[in-house]
Amino acid sequence: MRKKLLTKIGELAAHKTWWMLLAIVIITLIFGAMSEHLEMSMNLTDILPSDDPMVDEFNTIFTEFNGASTIFVVVEGDFDRMIQFAEDITPKLRNLDDYIENEASDKIKAQHSAAMADTAAGQVKFDGRYIDRVDYKMPVEFMKNHGLMLIKPKDLKNTEDVFYDPNLLPFLTNLNNSLEKEYINSEEKISTTQREQNAVRFLDGIESWVDAVNDGWYAKNYNPEDALTAAEAVTIGSPYMVSPDRSMLLIMVEPTFNVMEMDLVLPAVYAIEEMVKNEAPNIMSKPV
Repeated sequence: MRKKLLTKIGELAAHKTWWMLLAIVIITLIFGAMSEHLEMSMNLTDILPSDDPMVDEFNTIFTEFNGASTIFVVVEGDFDRMIQFAEDITPKLRNLDDYIENEASDKIKAQHSAAMADTAAGQVKFDGRYIDRVDYKMPVEFMKNHGLMLIKPKDLKNTEDVFYDPNLLPFLTNLNNSLEKEYINSEEKISTTQREQNAVRFLDGIESWVDAVNDGWYAKNYNPEDALTAAEAVTIGSPYMVSPDRSMLLIMVEPTFNVMEMDLVLPAVYAIEEMVKNEAPNIMSKPV
């Protein structure tokens, strides 16, 4: 059947060339006129059958976890400067919508307008804001109230021994004994990546504690905040998402959309990049 059809088309092309050309032109014009209704979708679920169980699971993940996607902002530099930058830029990132509407470049505003037009047409689901949350450190208050609940029972005894006596010399002695028991005498030692990261975090907390104690000792006037900072450093550790050498800090921006919705991804990502580049010189030049 296919061979006969191809033979017939070949005969028409050979003997009715102009008619075939006219037919091709007409078909091209028809499809060209219809092409204005074509739409591009980057959503993976649009490729799969609507009754596929995978589609339901995929949509559930997007709904429960706000798109299951995260935008990372990486900050490099001096530790105190990075903390200052994170604390100053975080509120601005949370209010990304205001930045896009009032301060963003014309390109980003045009992308935002196109996304809102698609939203009004029902082609894109938009929550009314681009950013759901921004994190650059652990929830300190939560850790204060519930931190012990997260510790394994076998580690609670070790924790109790460390903080049994809060006086300086007994505390340092107990701390040293705890480190020997946990990382030298223990059979597990630093046997996994998780244990290695925990050890680095703990040592980083000790460094922060030493810095806070040093600031308190040599300050002209006593500041209760130094004591609080020292206590939090040795009990909770550094709450910031920093690299082990303190040269890099991570800010995690969680959007309200998923990575497949390119109409929303483009204005949001470009706006974050533009904001960070514009704000960095102003924030980093402030006195610490």
